[in-house]
Amino acid sequence: MYKRITLRDIKSSENIEQFSNELLAPIEKLLEHEGEATYLELVLTPQRTHHHHRAEILVKTPRYELFADSVEPDMYLAIRNVIDKMHLNITNKKKELVDEQKKGLHHRG
Repeated sequence: MYKRITLRDIKSSENIEQFSNELLAPIEKLLEHEGEATYLELVLTPQRTHHHHRAEILVKTPRYELFADSVEPDMYLAIRNVIDKMHLNITNKKKELVDEQKKGLHHRG
């Protein structure tokens, strides 16, 4: 799996990267069986004028592609929210794929 954390208009921040990596661990675990072609990117963009920070996450696997974003007054809150959204999206997508597979097997038999 390829994982990337992109900080736009921010100098590299060890605290933000460490925080993000800790929260991304459960998502990485969910994706570990998706294959080598799995891509995970977290993009963080601060807004100095409006104080609404944006966090976006993109997951691409051989079977699906998902996107989530969050805009919050606090960057850490934006990171937490977008990762929570993506965790839910992946969980729902996996259930959907299992249900489709079960329906396909049911119709054959």
